[in-house]
Amino acid sequence: MISGLCNCPGTGGQAKLLLADEPTGAPDSNTGGGVMRLFEGLHDRGHTIVMITHDSHIASYAERTVRIADGELYS
Repeated sequence: MISGLCNCPGTGGQAKLLLADEPTGAPDSNTGGGVMRLFEGLHDRGHTIVMITHDSHIASYAERTVRIADGELYS
C-alpha cells in the first residue's frame, strides 16, 4: 500500500521524483509485487524513485543501492 503519494505544485502533475518509505510494508506478497511492478513502469517512463527499505529482495529491484550502517553511506 502506498500511503502518501502526491503531486507537487508547479509540476503540472508531471513530477519525475517519487520518494517511497517502506512501500511494500503490506501484509501479503501480491500487494508488494504490485507496488514493485508499478514502480518499474514509472521508472521505464523516466521517473526517479528513491526507496527506503529493510527488505533485501525489494532492494534487488533497484539499479543502484546505497546502504547506511553505523551512520556511514556505502554504495
